[in-house]
Amino acid sequence: MQKAVIEYFGREWSFNKVKTLIDQTANAFSQFGIKCGDTVLVGLSNTPEAVISLLPINKMGTVSKCVTVQSKDSKDSELCKR
Repeated sequence: MQKAVIEYFGREWSFNKVKTLIDQTANAFSQFGIKCGDTVLVGLSNTPEAVISLLPINKMGTVSKCVTVQSKDSKDSELCKR
């Protein structure tokens, strides 16, 4: 068994699992029409899923903006409520 690269509250993800999720997510983003140079807003709490969603965005050459409802920037919190 591979060593976990992400551990979070008893859940573990191996490198191969993370790489597979990154590739699948990048393909899904491409199918939605997201391409290099686009900006993508990610509104998730601080979890492994948030990290795994940011990595394919960067892999594709897009720009990511990560916000949470707890964000101190009022513009960011408003974006999350939409």
